[in-house]
Amino acid sequence: MKYSINKHIQMFATWTAARAVQRSFTTTKKIKAAIEKTSLPSFSKLKIRTDADFEDFHRICAKTIMHSLKKEKCTYGRASKIIAVYLKTTIILPLNGKGRICSLIHCPIDRILLTNIAKEQKLKHLKKTIWTKLNEEKYWQLILELRANDLTPDWKLEEHWEIN
Repeated sequence: MKYSINKHIQMFATWTAARAVQRSFTTTKKIKAAIEKTSLPSFSKLKIRTDADFEDFHRICAKTIMHSLKKEKCTYGRASKIIAVYLKTTIILPLNGKGRICSLIHCPIDRILLTNIAKEQKLKHLKKTIWTKLNEEKYWQLILELRANDLTPDWKLEEHWEIN
């Protein structure tokens, strides 16, 4: 296959996703192998039109990533961040955040985001949430809680995130 901009974007997305979760976890090579076992690289060709479609996709991808990285004890929280950063890089940024699909994709959830939301939105308990330890049930409870507080978990939620 000829080297294309799409291949280039996918390689960069894999690297960004790996770097986002890698500290004290595993190697880029293992995360790359896990991503390649999912349908993340073909996401733009999938027919995902609703929150329910995205949630089904997310659950399948996260479970595939976790299974692939089970020796590393990959949690749902880490798998979710891999998914979020990969899709942010391959879909949201190239589309400038526009379109229905960009509103369905969850933003990367981490300590910085949760701490800032805890302060700004008076949801103090979120400061104690450890994203790397979230299991599937806790992740989806967090998503529901964000929505219940009028915080849509798409890319716009990252206004609460900052580089330290």
